[in-house]
Amino acid sequence: MSDATLIVALEGLLIFGGVLAFGILQLRSIKKDQEAARRQRNETPANDKESS
Repeated sequence: MSDATLIVALEGLLIFGGVLAFGILQLRSIKKDQEAARRQRNETPANDKESS
């Protein structure tokens, strides 16, 4: 394998790994936000009924 081919392969792996890591982080962030929204929805009706 020539040096140029090795550099291109490493660059491709780094780009692919970066995109994969970014996607995983974004999916985890979405899951966390959905959990927080679900908790907030479940708590809000109970608090509204108590104050009525």
